[in-house]
Amino acid sequence: IWVGVVGGILLFRPETGTFEPFLFERSRASLVAANYVRNIISLDANTLLTATEDGAYLFDIRARRWLAVPDLQGINLFSLGWEPARRRVWLGTYLHGVLG
Repeated sequence: IWVGVVGGILLFRPETGTFEPFLFERSRASLVAANYVRNIISLDANTLLTATEDGAYLFDIRARRWLAVPDLQGINLFSLGWEPARRRVWLGTYLHGVLG
């Protein structure tokens, strides 16, 4: 189970009953390090897409690395929708409507 929190995401480890944090880098110039991850979708077995106040970020599970989605930086995102058959992502924003 992945959970969005302020500054990143947590992975629940049922074998230990604990959460492992995967936080945004504090050295980033953006506000994302202090942002709440509002929504998470799994694009494939290795990639998560997250929605924050400061845009969309991909998380590479194997590499344990964050990557900003350049075209969505600075857009206040509230929700994500995923159509796997069409490989289409829908984005619900604050003040920018729905993007898809």
